[in-house]
Amino acid sequence: MLVVRFSGLAGKEIINLRDGERLGHLGDCDLEVDGAGALQALVMPERKAVGRGRRVVSIPWSAVQRIGPDVLIVDLAPADWPKPWKRG
Repeated sequence: MLVVRFSGLAGKEIINLRDGERLGHLGDCDLEVDGAGALQALVMPERKAVGRGRRVVSIPWSAVQRIGPDVLIVDLAPADWPKPWKRG
């Protein structure tokens, strides 16, 4: 089990392993946790959207492959990104 403080992750950039695309920064994310407090997903605004109609997307924590000094590497297939997050 990996134990990391969110403050230590906040400045890291999220990079997709499959295509090298920059998905955003962890500092822009919210966290989705289950009832036991386990991290389930990173929830972030979609980068290409602007204004009030911005969608949010969910990156499952299971997609995280590596946490480096400056980046968080995720493995998301094109069909997995973006996946709208449903509130409530």
